[in-house]
Amino acid sequence: QTEDTGAPLSQVLAKLKDLRDNGKLSKASQRTLTLCIRQISRLRTQADPDKLLFLLEQDEADTPIELLSWLTSISPTPVRRTIIGREDGGKTMGVAGGLASSPSGGGNFVLPSANPQQLAVSGNPAVPLSVSASSSFPNRQDGTPSARAAAVLALRNDLCPDAKVYFVEVGESLEFSVFRFAELSNGKPLLHMAWCVVESMRLCESVGVDKELFLVFVHRLEDGYNTEIPFHTNVHVADVTQTLFWMLRQLEAAEKEEREKQTAAAATSSSVAPGLSTESVDGSSATLSEKGADNSGETDGEGLAGLGAFSISLSSFEKLCLVFAAIIHDYGHPGFNNAFAVNTNHPLALRYNDQSVLENFHAASAFEVLHNMKEEGLDFTAAFDTPTRKDMRSVVIRLVMDTDMAKHAEMQSNLKHKLDAGAFDPTDQDKQLLMSALLHAADISNPGKPWQLCEQWASLCMEEFWQQGEKEVALGLPLSLPIFDRKTTNLAKSQIFFINVVWVPFFAQIVRCDKGFAVFLSNAEENVRCWQTRVPEFEERLAAQVAAAEKEKEKTPSSEKENKKEGGRASESSG
Repeated sequence: QTEDTGAPLSQVLAKLKDLRDNGKLSKASQRTLTLCIRQISRLRTQADPDKLLFLLEQDEADTPIELLSWLTSISPTPVRRTIIGREDGGKTMGVAGGLASSPSGGGNFVLPSANPQQLAVSGNPAVPLSVSASSSFPNRQDGTPSARAAAVLALRNDLCPDAKVYFVEVGESLEFSVFRFAELSNGKPLLHMAWCVVESMRLCESVGVDKELFLVFVHRLEDGYNTEIPFHTNVHVADVTQTLFWMLRQLEAAEKEEREKQTAAAATSSSVAPGLSTESVDGSSATLSEKGADNSGETDGEGLAGLGAFSISLSSFEKLCLVFAAIIHDYGHPGFNNAFAVNTNHPLALRYNDQSVLENFHAASAFEVLHNMKEEGLDFTAAFDTPTRKDMRSVVIRLVMDTDMAKHAEMQSNLKHKLDAGAFDPTDQDKQLLMSALLHAADISNPGKPWQLCEQWASLCMEEFWQQGEKEVALGLPLSLPIFDRKTTNLAKSQIFFINVVWVPFFAQIVRCDKGFAVFLSNAEENVRCWQTRVPEFEERLAAQVAAAEKEKEKTPSSEKENKKEGGRASESSG
């Protein structure tokens, strides 16, 4: 239809203009509506005025985002990408809160298309996912939504643009607070982290994975994480995934830097006279080889990985495997460790023969979720051939198994031995070792975060340990570790010991893989100093707890005497 007076579409345009000009909307929303109006004017029979009117009846603050999303899907001409200014200090974001990153990851965010049948139009500021032009979700013959349509609609209703905006602003930094992210995501940080990471890195598109179904998988998986325990929750897993994402970005930057160096070296060598070596021009080749044999473990800022003897390049498939493993690595965690499961003859320990009990459980349970989705026709790996699907499963299971802290020392030793000998080959025979080390490092990275995050995570982790210790005491079992005793453990001292004795030796090897990881060690050094200043505080707390316990003991005898007296009086009266 056209803008002829009295036409239904004209009424819609009039409503849009009134909404834009009433002064209640932000300038960003006004500009969004101007774009909508211009696009509607070009629409013909594809437009549905009733749909537009329905959208306009929703919360006005959300209308421009929802309307523009719908317009993108039905417009015969594409809605141009625009960057709309925010009213929060001059920062910018894409239309609808930065919905999908550009391939370059440079911060220009494009509006995803959406099928009108799946578009969320509730008061919840849900954000449609980007879908291909060929994506369709037909209803069944009886008119009820297909399994895919229903799953995607439920997914979209839970997506919050504010979480995406925060990730865009801070996601590529160790300053990122997953606690803030969890608040912005309405309690679904893992879903939103997966959404942000796979779109930012374009992982699904690169390997042919169905992105929507991958996120549907994460959506369902997150419901299986135990939110009643202190530490091993969906928030921890989202944090591990973001840390892994940051580490992968460091490797990508180093790889790009190395390519640029190689290009420059090639250009220089082509201009060198015959018989003159390139080493005599820039001195880099021999120097890098010599440094590759250096077993000091010190990063010197030269070459791709600080040592210059190797380069690290992960394929999109390998990155997706890492992200997948991070997302499932603590699935269904019960809040106790493997030692507790074994010592109590827990059914999981019996099932997995006391070997990496929880890690086996996490991987098997997560793949069971994927299997059940396959039965529903919702398998995100459906495009993979059988060998590729088996490869992914094999790699992911190995990654999850290697998060077992029982393998920490062995992994550290293997990595150090390879690096010291100049025999580390992350492109071939040591690729799995590298990937396992990256995920394990992300899993235990909390001491290498800024102090506020380090302290918060340490408190949550110790609380979970102490709760397990109390269960062990109640069951008459020995403590899995001395630090599991709440009454005798100085939290600050326990963290200093863990960082210096367990954590730093491992991360010293991680830093040798890429100089960008050095910030972990510098943060940890600062955190040790902070913990040292708090040792007296925690000593005072422990002393206060002991004093309170002593007072409680002193009360017990007098209470027993009173009970005896009462018992004696009762006997006399009955006699």
